[in-house]
Amino acid sequence: MTISLPFFLALAAVAGGGACWILFPRIRERYWRFRGARIVKCPDTGNLAEAEVYASLAALTGAWWRPLRRVKSCSLWPAWKRCTRRCGRENWPRA
Repeated sequence: MTISLPFFLALAAVAGGGACWILFPRIRERYWRFRGARIVKCPDTGNLAEAEVYASLAALTGAWWRPLRRVKSCSLWPAWKRCTRRCGRENWPRA
């Protein structure tokens, strides 16, 4: 008994569509949560800074596990050259 290729393609399409149906709302919600700049306390200098993370990276990784919050820009970068970018991991607001 052999199963044809169109059956496997249809099965893969249904499984992929189901995965997208479940994951798309989670990705969208996390993107909206992480977009835009936030005021955070810099762990290196102790000063307040306006920082922004890569919202798309946080949304895609946050659909399965804890989101990766990589700093995209910071108001202290022109003056502070030794930035470790820990504010994205440590001090980023949860909501």
